[in-house]
Amino acid sequence: MLIPVVGIAFLGLAGIFLLSSDVYRDWQDQQHFLESCKGGMARQEAAEFLESNRVYIPSEDAPGRFGFDYSCQVAARDNQPGTIEVRIGRAERVSILHEYTSGRRMFAPVGGGWSGFVATDAKLRESEIMILLPCTAQDELLVAQVVGAVQDSERMITAENAGSLARMGVEALRAESAASGCGETESGQVTSPTLPPTQFVPEAEGIAPEGAEGTCAPLALDPSIADGLRVSSLQETPADISPLESCVFITDGAEEQYWLSAWYGPYAEEAARSVVTWQLADAPSGTATEDNWATRVWGTAQCPDGIATARYALVAGTEDAADRTYTEEERAAQRALLVAFATESAERHGCDTLDLPSDIP
Repeated sequence: MLIPVVGIAFLGLAGIFLLSSDVYRDWQDQQHFLESCKGGMARQEAAEFLESNRVYIPSEDAPGRFGFDYSCQVAARDNQPGTIEVRIGRAERVSILHEYTSGRRMFAPVGGGWSGFVATDAKLRESEIMILLPCTAQDELLVAQVVGAVQDSERMITAENAGSLARMGVEALRAESAASGCGETESGQVTSPTLPPTQFVPEAEGIAPEGAEGTCAPLALDPSIADGLRVSSLQETPADISPLESCVFITDGAEEQYWLSAWYGPYAEEAARSVVTWQLADAPSGTATEDNWATRVWGTAQCPDGIATARYALVAGTEDAADRTYTEEERAAQRALLVAFATESAERHGCDTLDLPSDIP
């Protein structure tokens, strides 16, 4: 009868060992979170995004790609599909900012007083967060990028889990700011940001000009502008302090599409180098001298807190825009719309000294 007793004792000890090892591993995982991203890795937010209570840091912080100083990764031990990567760096050294200014994408503000935005990719089930934070003590502009993918056909990117990523970016920036001697950060907490439209919807699904409340609000405040360009439908995002803003609208019968865009800080400089808006580099403000120019009218503003420069433009996005001939009334409406859009956006961002074109040729 000794053997069964020994066997039971062995199994009991094995169970205790396994339980102890699991507890120890969980403790280790918690400790790694306290150390990762200079102590700024938000464990609870990672757990919410990955829908797992067993999130962990799979590797030590590594030198970041694309010019970021370092990156931190999170995964789940219970094989819950999904990944999170947090990257921290200095804006002047980050090499991927142009990716956000060269295409036709809409971005929504993260909110909470932070200069940041949310971008989504429904096909890849991925969400990206970009946040800027001035470090006046070092005369630098900190930037955080958080990329999260759910990698599960039954899950979608939502405002709630995008908010989890945004809060991870905020905490990582706070930690970097403290470690770099940048001082206290006054911005608040991020909740659940509105997700941006992933593509421009047909006219029947858009918003009427008089219903604009966000980035397209100038169209609602002055109906004569919308009438001058025959605006019939639009898409917008909430008006906040995102470093990238846009208002997209189409004219009667979906004949033409226009993009009103605002770029702040490093994104403003990238916009001036874009093949789409190269005219922005010619002068602080201007108007198209040829009907076949995509960029119809543009301007700039000076901004505080390390953002430095803002750029604004109205760009024709219709494929056959090169064959278009504009009337004097349309040119006047283009200028009036840019002035209204840039003035409202600059005021929200605390920018002044606007340089806007006074005439449409």
